[in-house]
Amino acid sequence: MKIPKIYYLHGFASGKDSTKGIYIEKYFNALGFDTVRLSLNIPSFEKQTVSNSLSILEQQITDEEVFLAGSSLGAFTAATWAAENPSRVKSLFLISPAFNLTEHFSKHIGDENLEIWKNVGFLPIPDSDGVSKNVHYEFFSDLGKYAGIPEISVPAVICHGLRDTLIPIKASRDVALLNSGIKLIETDDDHNMSQSLEVIVHHMEKLFVSHIRSRDG
Repeated sequence: MKIPKIYYLHGFASGKDSTKGIYIEKYFNALGFDTVRLSLNIPSFEKQTVSNSLSILEQQITDEEVFLAGSSLGAFTAATWAAENPSRVKSLFLISPAFNLTEHFSKHIGDENLEIWKNVGFLPIPDSDGVSKNVHYEFFSDLGKYAGIPEISVPAVICHGLRDTLIPIKASRDVALLNSGIKLIETDDDHNMSQSLEVIVHHMEKLFVSHIRSRDG
């Protein structure tokens, strides 16, 4: 039997060695999955774009069908790739998905800083280690190429915190309400979901294992 593969995509200002990514990898590898934690900071955190991340997925995913999981920007990227390649994704698990990211970036940064970012070409933003890095404006402008909420047609579960102030839960609720193939799990947590790791892997296992059982049954 072919070993099922999970690709995990980290969030913005994070990396493939994030706490969530490592926790998910250890949990699912113990169940017999092959978990791949991809780095989306290509060519660097400063120069990353969603377009680059989608290209990485296209290059790395060579299996016919895979499980995709992601957090925040990684969840949005996973959902976008799944929307473009539904036949290649078995199911999708999204943690605090950064839906409508352009809108939220504009709100948190402010119009003045957004204009500075555009004119100067970069904006200092802390990376995963808290070190300020000059993130290129192309990251923001590239977001405009993609729908703020991808059209998801594969089985999916969204896990989102009620106390998320960076990417409020409303969009996830709207997506789940309008799509019967998407289940929403709400937790008492913030955007990082650091207190919900057990909840995350529990529902991720239910989603992924049920797909395997339905296929083999």
